[in-house]
Amino acid sequence: MTDEKKYFLQNVIVLYDTREQKNFELLKYLAHYGVKTERRTFHTADYSFEIDDVDYRDEWLGERKGSLGELYGNVTARNKDVETDLRNNLEEELKRKCETGITEFVLFVEGVENLRKINEFVSERATEKGQYAGHYIYGTLMSWQSNNRYAFKICCCKTQRELATEMLSYMFYYWRNEMKQCYGDNFLSKLRKAKKEKTDNEN
Repeated sequence: MTDEKKYFLQNVIVLYDTREQKNFELLKYLAHYGVKTERRTFHTADYSFEIDDVDYRDEWLGERKGSLGELYGNVTARNKDVETDLRNNLEEELKRKCETGITEFVLFVEGVENLRKINEFVSERATEKGQYAGHYIYGTLMSWQSNNRYAFKICCCKTQRELATEMLSYMFYYWRNEMKQCYGDNFLSKLRKAKKEKTDNEN
């Protein structure tokens, strides 16, 4: 593990929305990696992070779907807003992502190993079109993720353990890129120096 990754894991706080449910395993694995977590209020999405007193909820967001059944319900349900006809809370959040200028939005899909596997999903709760549920989800996501639509990323994970690992990776590389842009390649020494000076001033 690089010094940059060690620093990140030691100092990052993974933030998750107060409404987020059934994420016990995810939080357990984050704790296993020594990562701190906090519940916060989100206007959109479920996850973000904070590090060195910088809150990234205005830049980086993660949305978790706990199953393909949940995702299917999201992409087929119609909203009450007839004027916009946004189909579900996911599309609403993607639209807000564009309106608010979020730099990176990652959709984490739990229970499937890759995007192509979504095609095989059959919904037991669907109507006669249930056998095509996976194709519908796949086509919708491929359309939405395009840069000329909502421009976001999709990460498929079989388990919450995998999801925890992938989420930390997305967060880490986003933060690392930003630090390099701001402070150059040798950013870690500058961060540590600034943190030491802050501690000395507080004492």
